[in-house]
Amino acid sequence: LGSGDAVPYGTPPENVRAAADAAARFPVD
Repeated sequence: LGSGDAVPYGTPPENVRAAADAAARFPVD
């Protein structure tokens, strides 16, 4: 997975939320 910073702009709020949640669970720096 990637970090929340890697989430491209213009993505649906659902995907952004899911990505942020995943980043919170699996912080890959």
